[in-house]
Amino acid sequence: MALVNLGATKNFMNLTYAKWLKLPIKNLEKPKKLFNINSSLNKSGNLKHYTDLEVQTGTGRTNL
Repeated sequence: MALVNLGATKNFMNLTYAKWLKLPIKNLEKPKKLFNINSSLNKSGNLKHYTDLEVQTGTGRTNL
């Protein structure tokens, strides 16, 4: 097993899982292209949705 640093600048979640969690899903005004590590376009298509999350670790809270 290996851990690869993907260099992602945001957190990603499967849309089906987000709906199952009943998160408030919002549409991006302009879809964003997703690229693989080799700079090719991701076959999953564009990023079209987002949600705002508050994450708690211990006593600290962060909005994502």
